[in-house]
Amino acid sequence: MTNLISLGAGVAAILSLLMIAACGRHWSKEYSGLGKSLSTFAVSLGVVAVYYGILVAWFWHMIPVAAAGQ
Repeated sequence: MTNLISLGAGVAAILSLLMIAACGRHWSKEYSGLGKSLSTFAVSLGVVAVYYGILVAWFWHMIPVAAAGQ
């Protein structure tokens, strides 16, 4: 079971990297040179930071509960 989970996580990681590359390429074609690069980057960075902060906090609170149940 853990091998299937590891395989799924690996495939998801590869797909997410491909998606990031595709989005970056699309963004540079559509919006590069319009003068709003810094504000777009700052807003995107803020959204991503909040998203990962929520995920880290959620997993951080899940780990002790799962370990104590065993």
